[in-house]
Order: sequence, then structure tokens, then C-alpha cells
Amino acid sequence: MFASSDANWWEGGQKVKTGETFAPRKLDTPLDKLTRKNAGRRSRTRTDRKRGRYIMARPANGSTDIAFDATIRAAAPFQSQRGEQRKRMAFAIEKHDLQKKIRVKRMANLVLFLVDASWSMAVAERMNATKGAILSLLADAYQRRDRVGLIVFQKDRATLVLPPTNSVQLAQRALVDIPVGGKTPLSAGMFMAVDVLKREKQLHPDVQPLLIVLTDGAGNVSGNSNTATVTTPSAGSGNASCTTTLSVGANVQNALSIAAPGAVICLNGGNWAAQTFSGIAPSSTVTLQAAPGATVHIGTISLNGPGNTKNLTVKGLYIDGGVQGLCGV
Repeated sequence: MFASSDANWWEGGQKVKTGETFAPRKLDTPLDKLTRKNAGRRSRTRTDRKRGRYIMARPANGSTDIAFDATIRAAAPFQSQRGEQRKRMAFAIEKHDLQKKIRVKRMANLVLFLVDASWSMAVAERMNATKGAILSLLADAYQRRDRVGLIVFQKDRATLVLPPTNSVQLAQRALVDIPVGGKTPLSAGMFMAVDVLKREKQLHPDVQPLLIVLTDGAGNVSGNSNTATVTTPSAGSGNASCTTTLSVGANVQNALSIAAPGAVICLNGGNWAAQTFSGIAPSSTVTLQAAPGATVHIGTISLNGPGNTKNLTVKGLYIDGGVQGLCGV
């Protein structure tokens, strides 16, 4: 996130005022079959606790949250066949008649805003209205205890301005400072949104994501322009032999800029600082990977500047903070 005193992320950016806020309509996600434990006030989800609204019954299978009405209905057709048991009781119930309650409760969502900040959004005060809409939705997210995140796409890249957080105030502060300008890399924004949601799903398996896209839909930047290829460690088996090996703290960009065609740059294990790559040697095809047997964690990888990164392949690295810029994952 950039300083609030600086309205320009890049030369030509223009700050836009926030429009009027309003009371948003109800937003939630469809009820699925997953059972979750997180609490909140937005979407409905199933729960295995004995709290929540009873919506249906299913065979108990050992559950102690018995649905008495459904159990009686299940046992009723067999009463005439249970004459011996009914000599000792008015209504005979067997174990396989038992039904459990299926309950639902409200839970919080991850609300991820994907915002178009290109020049076309400045026409007819669209960005003013967009900021007003997001502020209204953020107020609603605060009331419903949602986690929120903010991605902005403009010029030739998408930027994760605010990683998912519980602080709505941080999201409001980041939103006010969004400038407009440049082209509309809609595909880059969608790629990054998918990447962020996948990562959140790994960190928080119970998460229910809600992606809100605010754009005029006029994408005009190719999704594979200046694109690097990134694969996860699980997909990085069969790494090529290293031509250069770097230790933690080395300047990776320098190695990329002088790499020969087909070079394989390996990183030794450890926690690496965030990396910004502006390009590789012209006409080169370079692979950046973990050294054999090494576990490499990098804060973030950013692809910035006019340099060539489309022939860069990154694999076998744990990119904890994600990839920023035009990057297919």
C-alpha cells in the first residue's frame, strides 16, 4: 500500500474524489454442503454444533442432536410391525429410526474487491460512484464481521493494494488513495483475484469467498502480454540442473539481466525478501527455481517496468505474499 500523501502510483495517475454512500442490498453466497465453524453475520452455512436454525433431518449415524419430529415420522409406518415392543411402550422407536438435525447459521465471508482504475472509469464520474459503492459495502462488511481485500488493476498490471484483513479501516484508507489512469488489464486483475482466493482457501479452508468486480468491462490489455509463468512447489518436480546458484540476500535481478539463453538460476533455501523483476536479458529464456532439496520462501514477486519477463519461468518457490503484475499462475 502506498503513502496516503502520494496520489500517483505511476506518472499520469489522477486522484478521484469519493462519491455518495448508500445502503447496499443484501449480498451472500449460496448454501452449500460444507460444514463450517466460523461465526459471522452474512452467508448461511451448515454447522455441526447444537446451535443454529434447524432446516432438515438426516439419519443420525451416531449424532446426539436428535430431530424428534423426523424420528417419529420415520418410525410411524412400522408401528404395526412392532407389536411386541408396543406392549411395553406406547410408541416403538428403533436405532435406525433416529434422525439428526441439520442446522445452519450465519458466517462471515472473505469479500475481495477487484477494482478497475483505468481512464475509462474516470468518464461520467464512474470512479466516484465506484468508490462510494465500495465504502458502502465496506460499512456493511464491518457490521457482518467479514474479512476484506482490495485489488486494483490499471495500466499494464494488477496490484494487491490490501491483502485480506479483518481491518475495514485499512481498506477504507487504501480505497480513498486509488488514482485513475492508463489502460484496462482486466485479465490481469482476474488472474490475481483467483490467485488470492486460492491462497486464502489454503490458509483458511472454511472461507467462503465473495468476489466483487467493479469495472466497465472494457478490457484492452492482452492476458498473455509480458507474462511470466509461475508454478507451485508441488508442480515443480523434475527441476533442471542449475547454471547459477544464489544465496539468501543475493541480487536476483542482476542475475536475470545477464543470464544466458536457457539459464537456470537456483535459489538456496531460506526466507528471501520480496523481489521486484523488471526484465531478463533480451531474447533469453530463463528459469528461476529452488536449489535441489531446498525450501525457498519469498515474500512477494513483483513484475514491474518495461523489461521482458514473458520468457521467465518461476517454479518450485513458496511465494507467501503472491505475485503482483501481469502473471499467469
